[in-house]
Amino acid sequence: MARIAIVTGATGGIGARFVQELVLSEDIEEVWAVGRNSDKLDRLSHEFSKAVGVEADLAADGVSVIEEKLRSGQHDVRMLVNNAGMAYMGAFEKMDPEDIERFCRVNCNAPAELISVCLPYMTEGGRIINISSAS
Repeated sequence: MARIAIVTGATGGIGARFVQELVLSEDIEEVWAVGRNSDKLDRLSHEFSKAVGVEADLAADGVSVIEEKLRSGQHDVRMLVNNAGMAYMGAFEKMDPEDIERFCRVNCNAPAELISVCLPYMTEGGRIINISSAS
């Protein structure tokens, strides 16, 4: 069973830093770096042999992409880092309904859904880190 870590929002900022640290862990065999930018995911995969780029948009079908990947093999999720997020700089009442839907999907629904998807693949000692912002 492959011991994995899953990091969303992995192509920049805090998410990229989590990837950099988790690839050093002897307890982790693969770090699934989840993001939307395929070029940045490819760079992570080339820079770190344990990093596996997973192109997924959590505002769309991204949770399903991760779920299918988990189902495709024998995985032990040692860590889930829910880091992906989006912000809106402006007055809430000026947000388009589509933007509100994406905002809530990425910041609220996707982390909860990923926890639900990953829990059956976690064994004792597995960890979940949820990162959020004031937005």
